Amino acid sequence: MSWLGAPVAVLVDAASYLAPALLTGRIPVEDPPAPVRGPLLREIQEGLRWVYGQRMLRSLALSTHGWTLFAAVLGAVYVPYGLLELGFSALGLGLTLAATGVGGLVGSGLSERWGGRRPGIAVPAAWLLDGVGIAVIAVTPAGHAALG
Repeated sequence: MSWLGAPVAVLVDAASYLAPALLTGRIPVEDPPAPVRGPLLREIQEGLRWVYGQRMLRSLALSTHGWTLFAAVLGAVYVPYGLLELGFSALGLGLTLAATGVGGLVGSGLSERWGGRRPGIAVPAAWLLDGVGIAVIAVTPAGHAALG
């Protein structure tokens, strides 16, 4: 499979989202119409004021913004870093990307149990585990990847 190259591996990864999207789209949804409240901008401002007015929600929102920013940076640089610096083959890169999907599936399966028992610990614990995975990438010596 590595003879196909990294672009094909990324394309296959992207295509793997098609089946869940199609299956999710088939779920019948019967949402009642939303009540008319006023201009959308005013509603957004009210929501932001309410979220950022609550100490706990403000902390969660700000930390989520930071996590999202750095996760986007990782997503943008991971493919070239894995291929050029770590020496992954296209197959190795595909396996690491697939492992993130498995990790996401396991995490979502555990989220209700974790969130129900210790709601204040679930999100920070998930981010800590995410950080461990990123740290493993960061300390891998260049050209010494096991999936090369």
